[in-house]
Amino acid sequence: MKSYLVSSSSTSSENDLPLASLCLADRLENVPEGDFDMGTIELQNNGSWDIEIWLPKPGMARHQLFATLKNKD
Repeated sequence: MKSYLVSSSSTSSENDLPLASLCLADRLENVPEGDFDMGTIELQNNGSWDIEIWLPKPGMARHQLFATLKNKD
């Protein structure tokens, strides 16, 4: 299973701050194994979350991730 660091920024402005952040260590029901593309689609369909870090692993809590919700002006 591959891990992904989707974006990394050393600077940010107030406009770039997320509306919310999500840190998850659980199993996404509709995402088999550690499929990053399906995880991205699942989170986009459930609130337009953007995955920042994706760390899948075997076991019960197989999806570990950090995602942000940003204003889509």
